Amino acid sequence: MFKSGHLQGIINYISKQREFLFLEQLEELTKRNVLVVEESHPVLLKICDPASGKEKIELKQTIKLKLKDQEYIESLEKENAELRGRLDKIKTAIQDVNE
Repeated sequence: MFKSGHLQGIINYISKQREFLFLEQLEELTKRNVLVVEESHPVLLKICDPASGKEKIELKQTIKLKLKDQEYIESLEKENAELRGRLDKIKTAIQDVNE
């Protein structure tokens, strides 16, 4: 039986290993230009809560991972769907002629 402290240590170790492997693979994909990192400029926001009068400062930034040729891939998928539709119509027409 594991003690709770030991079990928590094992869970933390596995989580860190998983995170490391994930980041390592992301780095490889970005180096090979398969994935592109799109990020906005950091923005500091000063937010005031009118009820309490307290102010806080937040730093906001958006980061997205995108496939390098995402638009091209989407256009190929659309063209492929259209061609499959045409092929289905041709197959149906041939079957109708043969019957």
